[in-house]
Amino acid sequence: MFTFFCRFQGLLNSTTKRQLLFTNASSQILTYYCVIIGPNANDFNCSIINTSNKITKRENNKTNLKKLNVKELKCSTSDNYIKLNDNNNTDKLYNDVKEMKMIIPQKGKLQICLEYKSRFLKLTEAVFLAVSQRQNALQGKTVSFILSGIVGGLDTLPTKIIKSPCYQMAEFKIPIINPYKLSGTFNIKIIESCNDLFNALCQTQGLNGKKKELTSGNLLSTETYSATESSLDQSSSDNSQLPPEIMKEYYQRNQYQSFHCRENIINLCGTTNDNWTDSHVIKQSDNKVKIKQKQQQQTTDEKQNIKELSIIYLPLGWGTRECCLLLSNEKIGEFVILLKGIAQLPQPSLLPYTEQKERGYRIKSAVAAASFGRSGDPNVIYFRCPINCEIKETLWLPVKNDLRRTALLNAIHIRLPPSELKRRQLANTLESDELLELANKKLILHNFDQNSSEKKLKLQVFSTTVFKIYFGIRSSFVGIVVISIVEIMGRARE
Repeated sequence: MFTFFCRFQGLLNSTTKRQLLFTNASSQILTYYCVIIGPNANDFNCSIINTSNKITKRENNKTNLKKLNVKELKCSTSDNYIKLNDNNNTDKLYNDVKEMKMIIPQKGKLQICLEYKSRFLKLTEAVFLAVSQRQNALQGKTVSFILSGIVGGLDTLPTKIIKSPCYQMAEFKIPIINPYKLSGTFNIKIIESCNDLFNALCQTQGLNGKKKELTSGNLLSTETYSATESSLDQSSSDNSQLPPEIMKEYYQRNQYQSFHCRENIINLCGTTNDNWTDSHVIKQSDNKVKIKQKQQQQTTDEKQNIKELSIIYLPLGWGTRECCLLLSNEKIGEFVILLKGIAQLPQPSLLPYTEQKERGYRIKSAVAAASFGRSGDPNVIYFRCPINCEIKETLWLPVKNDLRRTALLNAIHIRLPPSELKRRQLANTLESDELLELANKKLILHNFDQNSSEKKLKLQVFSTTVFKIYFGIRSSFVGIVVISIVEIMGRARE
């Protein structure tokens, strides 16, 4: 018996094909019985492509061979599972035997097509065994192929784009459609990464894969969800224009999760694509009418099979963050939905008006509303500037970011167990600084490589450390000139 290896590598939920060529050099017909066996045999399929030589009727009469039907030559191309209904109307999964009979004509060739349909983010293996049946004194050699399939990337999936101001929580409902024909309960897992998203997905599933195809430039479609309408364009959320020293500190301090899902499981109905399988049987006279009816029926079925899932997006940093929503069922399969969050500029922070000893040019919001007809928004800083004069004003920036602190507390609250949340409500400790210490445990990315900044945080547990905070400042108005970087000294104790 000869043993060979056949490896498949493709995208998730895609089909990868390999071809095998069997040659018969003898003057007699060879008959093989082929079967796919193994723990993951349902992920592989086999079929006969074509033959190079055809058997004539005279040769058929000599060998007393019956003409085989197409169903006997080709492997079953039906579903990987047979679905049966019991008395309780529950679906049971039974393994479908993958076997077929192939006949190689004398002095001819036969081509076999092996298919691998990737359903899981794991290594799948099976064995394709071809056993020869003795014909008179001639018998072919038994051949086996070890089949191994692995997922090498994600397909060009549609991406759900979510927009929200920084530090502001937004909750959206994402439509979920089961790509498989079987109904079942799927586990929900959200995976974020600050580096390569596909590598993080493989590490979560226990698969050590190298960086493969995960492109966002060839998306099929995008759906955008916006929390608030903003006049800012998408370039306003691009932080690549900031100085390098600020960006280094920014990325070191911005490794917290931005997405969260309250649900752990979801029940999905199977998709029925059988409406178009027999479209070629329709007569030409009523072709248009029946196709239109089938289109309407398919649209109705798709609406019934759509489930909505609530996703919380709470950006704790300015910029763009991508993640994938992994839905998995141990028997049916896995599929991925890509999410992209765009954190826009945060809401304006309140800079209280303080009386100064020297006369300044800043005025209170109430004075601006009463004297100049302005809106009087306390978040807006108003100046009284004479015509054709240049003024200078010193502003006192707050060291603590109250919006970020509130957002961190909200991010921890939605991840606390209900019992713990209730206990803290009764004890009135939901706003305590003790919860902020849980940020590195509950909000830090699991696949985040611990760099020097995280080691620095660990050293601050039992000591007080002096650090510097850099603020990059830009003005959208040409007439107002500000410095580019502000450096603030601070102390932290954790």
